[in-house]
Amino acid sequence: MRGSRHVGLVCGTNGGQLTRVRAKGQVTGIEYVGGLLGSNQDQAVIDNAMAHVVVQGEQAAGGIAGANFYGEVVKTYSKGQIKISEYGGGLLGINYGTLAYCQSVCEVAGGSYCGGGTGANYGIMLFTKAEGNVDGDIGIGGLIGFAGNGIILRCHALGAVTGLDRVGGLAGVIDDACALRASYAMGS
Repeated sequence: MRGSRHVGLVCGTNGGQLTRVRAKGQVTGIEYVGGLLGSNQDQAVIDNAMAHVVVQGEQAAGGIAGANFYGEVVKTYSKGQIKISEYGGGLLGINYGTLAYCQSVCEVAGGSYCGGGTGANYGIMLFTKAEGNVDGDIGIGGLIGFAGNGIILRCHALGAVTGLDRVGGLAGVIDDACALRASYAMGS
């Protein structure tokens, strides 16, 4: 699958409810590129979905979706590889909504703000686990590249993390508006 913006194996953008959806393959795009879909819109839901994918993009790419714009992603699993220039994650490139009870074993390689779960989080992350290795340059974390003004509760990262600047086992950068609770990293 190849495109420019809002690219995914199932759909470009989701405004409804995707339940028990599976996808396997390769996706290449520029912005908002995901294994299942390019972007999840306001109040849209992805529930109990799975992606086994190779995703390549320039900005905002993830194993499930490039971006979650105030929707919900729950009980979802991703496996594969994410290759991104900026804002890449094993599950989501950027999260503004809710990400809960999800797991990723994607290997993530990129430039800036990459994480095993999300590249950047401005929403709510609950009970989510990232097990893949993450490699990049700036703002690299086992779970999140950039933790903005959101909530992160009972999440953990298990993969190895390597980078050049602002590198952390759980998050590369944690903003002063971020609420991080009961989460941990056990990677190297």
